[in-house]
Amino acid sequence: MNISVNHLGFRPDDQAKHAVIWGSEPLTSFQVIDLTDMGYNEIGPNARPNTVCFRGELCWADYPWGRYAIADFSPLSKPGLYLITLDNRFNSVPFQIRSDVYSRTLRKPFEYIHLQRCGDAAANYHDRCHLDDARRRDTGEYVDTVGGWHDAGDLRKWVEHTLMLGIGLGRLETELEPAWRTFDLREGDIRAEIRWGNQYFLKMQAADGQVWHDVGGGVDGDNSDNHWTDNRIGTEDDRFINTSYSATIQWEFISFQAQVAGLFGQEDAYYARRCREAAEATFRFMADKTNATPKEFAWAVLALCELFDLTGDVTVRDRLEAEIAGLLSLQETDYRFEQQAVRGFFYADARKTDLFRSARDSGLPLIALCRAAEYAAGGSVLKKKLRRAIELYTRGYLMPLSRTNPFAMIPYGVYTATVPGETYRPLGGKLFYRFFVEVKGKCAFGVNSHLLSHAVGLQAAGTFLEDADLRVLARRQVEWVMGGNTEHSCLMSGEGINNPYPHSRFLGLIQGGIVNGIAGTEEDVPFLDLDTTMDWRTAEYWSPHVSFYLWYGSRECRGLRLDPLPY
Repeated sequence: MNISVNHLGFRPDDQAKHAVIWGSEPLTSFQVIDLTDMGYNEIGPNARPNTVCFRGELCWADYPWGRYAIADFSPLSKPGLYLITLDNRFNSVPFQIRSDVYSRTLRKPFEYIHLQRCGDAAANYHDRCHLDDARRRDTGEYVDTVGGWHDAGDLRKWVEHTLMLGIGLGRLETELEPAWRTFDLREGDIRAEIRWGNQYFLKMQAADGQVWHDVGGGVDGDNSDNHWTDNRIGTEDDRFINTSYSATIQWEFISFQAQVAGLFGQEDAYYARRCREAAEATFRFMADKTNATPKEFAWAVLALCELFDLTGDVTVRDRLEAEIAGLLSLQETDYRFEQQAVRGFFYADARKTDLFRSARDSGLPLIALCRAAEYAAGGSVLKKKLRRAIELYTRGYLMPLSRTNPFAMIPYGVYTATVPGETYRPLGGKLFYRFFVEVKGKCAFGVNSHLLSHAVGLQAAGTFLEDADLRVLARRQVEWVMGGNTEHSCLMSGEGINNPYPHSRFLGLIQGGIVNGIAGTEEDVPFLDLDTTMDWRTAEYWSPHVSFYLWYGSRECRGLRLDPLPY
């Protein structure tokens, strides 16, 4: 028998404390044991029976992966260390009930980011590196782009993904202001880390305001630049700058620079002005650029909200409202494709023939809608439109999808067309869905950023709509990542048990890193590399997962004081 539960545990007041149970025995009940009672499996003359502190009935139902039961122990709220047992024969991972189950984890992903520094020594991991970054691939000109962070389980510096680390750190500092002084006594750890990463991003901005694509990304994403160097400019192992354009990168850069300018405005006016000017330069560069996808519109909305809050510029406001309108224009408000199961979803583009899916940014449209709702004046027509859009997407699309499986995990995507040789599950009419990314012709990433970005969006939507069910659904996405999944695997290194060994080919295991997570086979059943085959699709660290977790945790822990010591 299998018992799947969030390895981190639960807070005393959490609603819907659930475990998922499956296996061959038709059991009808479960028990919860308080491990601090010292009765559990004790050996010797003092042994006594376990003290059961909670009993519940199992509710079985059929799902696409088989027959599962939900164990609901929501009334249990006393802080302690527990496990779930089935008649003392099958046991779950021990888990805690305590108020700081999330806040106590946040230092680990922060230190993961610190250890991913490029250009600096990372104690016990690597010496100063890549001091010769980098030459432009198009002209051969050397441009100082030393600094930043390595992305993922390699040494490449993708701007789109490592900017996410800065945004996550900014959320952590804004929401919680941790008094961490391990690495920087004067400024504090988080602000010092933000400065470190941002030196690289500022260097990647061209004179016309465009932000370049990456350093070390190779040719078309290959591994030709993915290596250590001799730190000497002009030798054969120099890495290259790719200067290609990405709309998402420009908007992420604007968002982050405006965020940093606001954070440092009081303590370092010069630096804050430098970041503001950088954001404004890229905003001017984007004046004649248009967006086409929900991802691009969403990042534009987030960026322009930050920039308008900082500057109050009416030109920024006008562009912001145009981008909000563009995002809303891609949402479907009716039931289409001959089905009555879902609505409120976003189309991939203005052709409206397929739905938006993204292994990284699938939750960004919801995050952007909620951020725009903060901007919109109370009672305004825009505020009402945004409320309706948020209600449709969460209650009309995400909630029905989450009921397709006992974990309340939001399936990866809905499709209007299928690929031969792969399993697509009928949703209704002419729509199909998959729990995981399609395999044929795709990278088939694990779904951790898909889930964690939706957790951020659902958390914000639950707050805005005052809907506790949406906040629970947000938490269920995080619980999947933290061990409450089909593989009983906590997907953050250093938390829980049964962690995959990461596809981290240069630094190895890093506490606080989050791997890509569970992917699917052609048959759309879960797959996770727990056999150390170094399968990057499921076991590689990636910056966006860490960012979204910090983003979620920072907001979820508002009002809590973080311990000033690292752990």
